Amino acid sequence: MNKKLTILRSFLGLTLTIFLSSNVFSQPFIPVPIGGFNQDVVAEAGNSSLTTTTVSLDGFTISNKVIYTNTFKTLNAFGGGGIPDNGIITDASGTYQLADYAANNALLVQRNQTGDILITTAAQFDHIRILAFSTEGASLLNVNLFFSDGTSTAALTNYSLGDWFNNTANLVLSGIGRCTRATPATGADAFPGNPRMYYIDIPIACADRQKNLERINLANVTTAGTNAPYPNAVFFAVSATSYSLNITDNITDATCTVNGGATLGLTGSAAPYNISWNTVPVQNGLTVSNLSQGTYTATITDINGCISTHDVTIAQTNNLTLTADNNSSICFNGSFNANTTGNATAFSWSPTTGVSDPTIANPILSPADTTLYTVTGTLGSCSTSASFTINVKPEITLTAPPATTICSGNSFTANTTSNASSFSWSPTTGVSNPAIASPVFSPAILTTYTVTATTGTCSVNGSFTITVAPPVTVNAGANVSIAAGQTIQLQASGDAGVYSWSPAAGLSATNILFPVASPTVTTTYTLTITSAQGCTGSNDVEVQVVPECAKPMNAITPNGDGINDKWLVTYGNCTGAANVKVYNRYGSPVFEAENYQNNWEGTYKGKPLPDATYYFVIDYKLSNGRNIIVRGDLTILR
Repeated sequence: MNKKLTILRSFLGLTLTIFLSSNVFSQPFIPVPIGGFNQDVVAEAGNSSLTTTTVSLDGFTISNKVIYTNTFKTLNAFGGGGIPDNGIITDASGTYQLADYAANNALLVQRNQTGDILITTAAQFDHIRILAFSTEGASLLNVNLFFSDGTSTAALTNYSLGDWFNNTANLVLSGIGRCTRATPATGADAFPGNPRMYYIDIPIACADRQKNLERINLANVTTAGTNAPYPNAVFFAVSATSYSLNITDNITDATCTVNGGATLGLTGSAAPYNISWNTVPVQNGLTVSNLSQGTYTATITDINGCISTHDVTIAQTNNLTLTADNNSSICFNGSFNANTTGNATAFSWSPTTGVSDPTIANPILSPADTTLYTVTGTLGSCSTSASFTINVKPEITLTAPPATTICSGNSFTANTTSNASSFSWSPTTGVSNPAIASPVFSPAILTTYTVTATTGTCSVNGSFTITVAPPVTVNAGANVSIAAGQTIQLQASGDAGVYSWSPAAGLSATNILFPVASPTVTTTYTLTITSAQGCTGSNDVEVQVVPECAKPMNAITPNGDGINDKWLVTYGNCTGAANVKVYNRYGSPVFEAENYQNNWEGTYKGKPLPDATYYFVIDYKLSNGRNIIVRGDLTILR
């Protein structure tokens, strides 16, 4: 007999009753995300239950009802009713999550119509429950389940979904209230225990529990009554328990004296499980023992009576065999890969010195001296041993040269010491004789040389690296020319190192990369750079000295006395004309001329300029073709 626990809570005068069933399941019913809703039947905001919904739930003109939220109840001062604002409804039958109230939130299926609840993510279930009610009388439903593998199952036939008033079967929530679908909302009911919501209980058949459910088809097959198209079946949410069954096994094969067995590991959603084995005699439980070779089947029955099977195979019992290596020789510091054959499952090596892993069949053996090794193999309680000797040959000594650095184009003579009988150098490029201990090396680039020293079948390797310092890059710069009495900073470039210029005459410094040159005669300077590795490189630059051809006056007195009346700029040795520009102190041009003829008398647009200091720019070309720009100031004093 089901027991009923009633919880009473006051919501603005309404008594909301939640019924808890005493039926107990192995795991809780939790909300399942779904879609397929075709109507909005919940008023949630404002004062209009017409604009916030899409259809009324019942068919009487004077009724025309929808349900509403707690917030809507408060906004419209209704005396009671209301469903949770967050859409979460929980009772003993499970937890249900209603859809967004601002969108379609119910699947409404009228008489002789069908609708589909769509599972958002297809999954495996033990049990599902649908939150629903009928209006205008009970609805008869056919419920079909559709799975992702293309199969379907008729879950319920002619199921009676109770009217939202006064039904008690599978009750989830009562006293939810309803109001007339109008603007503004009116006609809120004052029924303390109505309307009501119920759950439709659908156990999943055993054959379907390992399938992914993706759609629930609901057909309203009601035929009685004269109020077509009613009754309406209204579906809101799905709650379910998931299905899972994971089986692992740990098998013990039969050995020399111990029979085989197996232990299952079971986890899943329908525990506890009953396990029965097809052994003779029959064994029950997770563990089965005392088995000979063969395949055995466990029949697993879960709490719901669903049956699964699982096979384990016990391997054939083998006789123990063990074969070790013959006697062998290795070079000093060498190793030997053991090759033990047989059907043993455990091994032990003695002595353990020089054995990479004394518990495996084929360890790597690296004795320092000649050693007799014994391997013992075990299968169950059986064991046997085999022995062989590894002879260790004398050590070959080898000392290679240390790493060194040479300048590009130079060579290095090795000093290798060894007691070996033959040698081989690699690579051979730049090696005078790769078959001797100490050849001469002349690599063009950084090279690591490896020498192999050999006596008999044993050899050792040594190596060293020769770093070839690159050629020193030096560029003293392009040849330049200056007017007599001028200076110029040399624009050299090159690798880092110690700098040295020669000759020193006319240079500001000889140990920097960019000295200032002021020779009185044409001079060729040589820059030598010595790198950190002691390598050197040199390059020349010529500084040509040519006679000056322009020396502008810095003051004129254009007063008509014939003395310093004209501004004289150029004299001899110029190739081409001098171009001049004169500016006042505000930067405005007051005079400019191309091919200036030394004839300006301090005027601007034919009128004398006031006494002041002006500034000039002169562009002219020396006799060697070099352009010179001279800037300075000019004072006019009348």
